[in-house]
Amino acid sequence: MGVVRLIDEKYPELKLTYTIAGGGSYDIPETYRQFIRAEISGMPSTVVQVLLSYNEFFNLGIPRERMFIEPVLSNIDEWVLSKRYTRTAIDEDLIGGLEIDRFMTAEMLDLNSELSQRVMEVLDRDNLCKGWKPLLNEHILLVHHDKDITVPVTNAENMYAFLHDEWGMRNVELTRRDYGSVAGLTTHDTGAVYFVVGAVNKVCQKLGILPWFNPLDLRFL
Repeated sequence: MGVVRLIDEKYPELKLTYTIAGGGSYDIPETYRQFIRAEISGMPSTVVQVLLSYNEFFNLGIPRERMFIEPVLSNIDEWVLSKRYTRTAIDEDLIGGLEIDRFMTAEMLDLNSELSQRVMEVLDRDNLCKGWKPLLNEHILLVHHDKDITVPVTNAENMYAFLHDEWGMRNVELTRRDYGSVAGLTTHDTGAVYFVVGAVNKVCQKLGILPWFNPLDLRFL
């Protein structure tokens, strides 16, 4: 959706035939709020990396100890900034569902705190659900797992509302449903599988050929 915005704003001579977007964090501040309310993150390592990045890029100057607690606080340099991703605690403790109060401070978990407000203000600068005008003749399909705990489905809902309700885009579709689970995959991963097979199905429809599998049947896995 970021590419769609870039083309619509700066390269309108490029004609998008069809856009299929799946499980993106289009509304970053709302994603942050959803993590706090749900009290769990499906990919806590990404939360840590995003917060560090925005703090650095926007020169917020927030000390790490105001954002994170142990053991993350003392291991940020090794686990994240070193870029040496090995089988360390970041794999075991910071990947997969994890309660956010196990790695974030109480101040960060308080949506009304001055600190959270500062963070959400800069996150909102990259909010794709506001601040631009889409080209209304485009076709966009949004696919999202209804139970996604890595990237909350609210992102797709807010993007649909922005395109359809605010701008009146009629060729935008939202497919948000509980796709269940596939052995060994998270809800986000399962949603990604349906996104891929759904994309293949749409391409086959455009080309007028039959897909090589039923996109609603994951038994091929």
